[in-house]
This record gives sequence, structure tokens and C-alpha cells, in this order.
Amino acid sequence: MASSSKNLVVNGTEHWVTRDGHRIHVWRKSSDKSASDNNVTLLVHGGTYSGQTDFDVQVRGENFSLMDHLVGLGHDVFTLAVWGYGKSDRPTDGFQVTTQSAVEDTAAVVEFMRQIRNVDKVNILGWSWGGRISSIYASKNPSKVKRLVLYAGGAGQRSDATVSRPEESWRTITRESIVSRIEQDVVVPEAQEAFIDASLTWDVKAPNGTQLEFLDAESPVVAAPEDIATPTLIIYGSRDPAYDGHRVSDYFARLNTQDKELVIMPDSGHFLFLQKPKNRFFDVVGEFFNQD
Repeated sequence: MASSSKNLVVNGTEHWVTRDGHRIHVWRKSSDKSASDNNVTLLVHGGTYSGQTDFDVQVRGENFSLMDHLVGLGHDVFTLAVWGYGKSDRPTDGFQVTTQSAVEDTAAVVEFMRQIRNVDKVNILGWSWGGRISSIYASKNPSKVKRLVLYAGGAGQRSDATVSRPEESWRTITRESIVSRIEQDVVVPEAQEAFIDASLTWDVKAPNGTQLEFLDAESPVVAAPEDIATPTLIIYGSRDPAYDGHRVSDYFARLNTQDKELVIMPDSGHFLFLQKPKNRFFDVVGEFFNQD
């Protein structure tokens, strides 16, 4: 699969990484121009949709793909489908898919990236649950992460009283369930349609292991900010239900790095990459990753 933007040929290739007997699907976007060692980047998805669905939204004549945007800035970009998501292997019991198992999947994919690109460090962006995954990985592996972006998640954790304890280990994803989560007054319709089409192709079932973790206020699975020494950018949409200004600013203040930024995007919610401030979001991420 290849596309061309401003005379840059962008190629998409599939890879597979095995971890503890199950296969993890990896989607890579790169160009005909070699990325530098500083620009090898992993994007980690949230708790409902897989990485290719989230980060490679394809709209004819428009760029809603964060992967393609970063390739245009000189990056070699990878994303994964955590065990239980997308094209990756799926357990019989969706409750087996936990934050810890996702961190282990991420670790395996990072090692794969480091090996094939012969680099010591990679950039990582995590969206929503992916922010929690990425923050935990970065806190435990500071020598392997160059820069970290926590987008709409990861900056602290609290139990969610609006989530009911699931009876089934899997939940079904529908057009209605997707649309109901996105602020319709700021979404770009054609981007939303492309996202829905991709989700209903690869992400019709999502594991409910993370739902149990959200309900557990006694032992939340989250990285302590004091354990994160990597340069870090935190981004939230101002209308994101997950955004709590006091909690996020406290987490930001306690990060163990002086190289840090906190950005709140106006007129946007949890799905920034499908909404009107998308260009600003993409620019902020790209500028942060491309700093020396």
C-alpha cells in the first residue's frame, strides 16, 4: 500500500511480533527517504480500537492520518494492535487483556523496532488507555524512550463511576456506539465515516479487561509521574470527559523532567484526530517529537 503527498511516497507494510505465544500485528508507515535515528516512533492505541484504525485514518484529498503526518516530518512510524485487538491474536477470555499484558506487548514491539532500525531509543505516543500503557513503559525503560506524548490519558488515574462492571469479557462495537462518544458539533464528518468504516472492519469486538481496571480505585494501573524522566508532552481536548484540570496539572507538575509541556486544545474532545483542531494537534505532536 502506498500513497504520495507533496512528492513523498509513503509506504505501508505489515509486520508480526510474537510475545508469549501470541502474534501482535504491527503496521508501519515509512517513506522513500530514510528517517533519522532520532525519528523512529511508536503510536499506542486506546481501549476500544486498534492502532491502524486510530492513527492511519484515510480520507481522500485530506490528511487525517497522524502516521502519514509524521512520515512527512521525517519519521519511520509504527503502531500495533495489542493482544485482543485488530488483526492480532485474541484470547478466549477478553478479561485476560490487561494493562500489564499491553505493556508487555508494547515492550516486544519496541524491541522489534530497535532491532530493525538499529536504534537505542524510540518516540512513543499513547492515546487514552494507550497513554497509561506508554507512561508505564517509559517509567520502566527510560533508556529506550526518546520523547513521550500522553494524549487524552495516562496523566493519573481514577476509578470511573460511569462505567458499569461488565458481565461479558467482550463488548460489541457499533456505528452507534462510536458516534455517541464523539462530539458531533466539532467532528469532521468524512473523517468520522472513514474511522467508522475501519473500526467496523477490524474492531467489532473489544476486550473488557480494561473496564475492570477502571473500576478498581484501590489498585489503579498507572505510572507514578516521579518515575517518568523522559521529556513528556501531555495533550487533552478541553471537552474530553477524561480531562480533569486539577488532576492533570498535578500529574504534570510532578513529572521528573524539566523538558515537559501541557497543552489543552479548545473545542475538542477525546477524538482530537477526527475533529476540527486536528491540524493544530498534529503540529504540536510533530514539533515536540522533532526537538533535539
